[in-house]
Amino acid sequence: MQLVTTEMPHDQRRRFVRVACDLLIEVIAGPQRCPGILVDVGPGGVFVQTALTARTGDAVAVVCRGGKDGALYLHGTVVWVQARLRKRLPVA
Repeated sequence: MQLVTTEMPHDQRRRFVRVACDLLIEVIAGPQRCPGILVDVGPGGVFVQTALTARTGDAVAVVCRGGKDGALYLHGTVVWVQARLRKRLPVA
């Protein structure tokens, strides 16, 4: 991943800079497991796109598998859910 710029228009500023990415992941919420895409990441959390059904406040794990050396597990809580064709789960 490469951060192109930290400059953003005033109306699009966030508290933390987010780095866009397109990484295949797996999301786990209780007994549910579903593939997804890590859309962006920053110090305030990550933004995940997935078809997993979860509610605000649910504990989730985001699993990034990398080659033969294992996986990175990110644990967090669903901050908000936007229902569309696919669910979007930002995780803090």
